[in-house]
Amino acid sequence: MLGGVAAFYKNLNLETYPNVDYFFIQHNSDRSFRLKKIFIYPAKFILFFWKCTQITTVVINPSFERNSILRDALYLLIAKKIFRRRTIIFWHGWAEDFEEKVKRSAIYTFILQKYFGTADQTIILSNVFKIKLKSLGYSTNHNFYLSSVAADDSFIHSFPIQEKYTDMKIIKLLFLSRIISKKGIFRAIEMIHQLVNNKGIKNIRLFVAGDGDDVAEAKKMVTDMQLQEYIQFLGFIKDYEKDRILFDSHILLFPTSYYEGMPVSILEAMLFGLYILTSPRGGIIDIISESNGILIDENDCDGYVNKIAELLNNTQRIKKVGFYNHIYSSENYTSSIVKEKLYTIFSN
Repeated sequence: MLGGVAAFYKNLNLETYPNVDYFFIQHNSDRSFRLKKIFIYPAKFILFFWKCTQITTVVINPSFERNSILRDALYLLIAKKIFRRRTIIFWHGWAEDFEEKVKRSAIYTFILQKYFGTADQTIILSNVFKIKLKSLGYSTNHNFYLSSVAADDSFIHSFPIQEKYTDMKIIKLLFLSRIISKKGIFRAIEMIHQLVNNKGIKNIRLFVAGDGDDVAEAKKMVTDMQLQEYIQFLGFIKDYEKDRILFDSHILLFPTSYYEGMPVSILEAMLFGLYILTSPRGGIIDIISESNGILIDENDCDGYVNKIAELLNNTQRIKKVGFYNHIYSSENYTSSIVKEKLYTIFSN
């Protein structure tokens, strides 16, 4: 496990089950030193080889991108081909550009079909990915399971949801993601600019939570447009601080053009009763509908602006959808629920 995947499993804490053990490929501190990787990777493969002598089921968690595919194919070789262990693949991300490379490459197609496609089960975040994997050569009889990532519910009981909408004089929008262009940060700023300057709406605020390569440029854009009163950058937040801003916000604004798997930020926003305003990318289309928000193409800036303006005049709609999202997410996407579902699949 690596990066965000490691954070996901740490949140689930599946190790509380006596027959589950985690195997971390590397720590974040290892990723900055290329020379360190030369020694770490061989050592990890040797350790994994030894681990396979003691276990019956191996769950591998790749993203659909080049480095992950090549690396995890070797772990699959050890587990499936050498030790004949039961293997489960849990796809956590999907890169559209790499998908096109796979279609044109006999080598990548072979690796996908003969290694990943021969795993005993595959867990996907959306039916979209099952369709794509079958189009890339997975057997029509392959065993697919649909699961989700989890919204951290550690602090939800500290925020009584019925108190969330007592004061809606100022409507608070939240952008909760990496601050990069593909995630929609510049589009979000432009939307606030149009709402304030073209529509004369002043009772809105946008909170930008996260860090990333485009933070400096995004802050400059806010300054150049003189939107400092309406847009606030919070930096990277976590734990209680993140849950506090989720509780205080009313609408999640996420006009992403990235091919998303199932963004945890959306599930967390639903858990805290936010109306979801996002784009139909990747697995998002499986979880967002008119009952919990709306999907608008990321390039349709006017569509977003008009919808936000409409919601500002209908705060009861924000409240109704928010309560629905809180209940639905509490029943489907919390850590405890996803933990039980995954353990059932793993131990089947």
